[in-house]
Amino acid sequence: MGFYLGLLWAFLPWLIVFVLGVIASKLMTSARKRKGTAVIFGAAVQMLIPDPYAERTIEMMVVEKKQTKKQGEDRGKLTKKK
Repeated sequence: MGFYLGLLWAFLPWLIVFVLGVIASKLMTSARKRKGTAVIFGAAVQMLIPDPYAERTIEMMVVEKKQTKKQGEDRGKLTKKK
């Protein structure tokens, strides 16, 4: 019995890594399919472990979207002038 217990303790960290990998894989496929599970999990993680730079990240994304939208409009104006 002691041998098996020692073997369990030896492989326990690898088992934990494997289980976390499987969970991450399932969440990634769920997020790609836009399932509610990934959104709820992300919201829960954000509440428990908040990102200290969340506001800055959101502002950067808004600015980036505005720039890409402006570039798209500029390209549309250039093609209409020809």
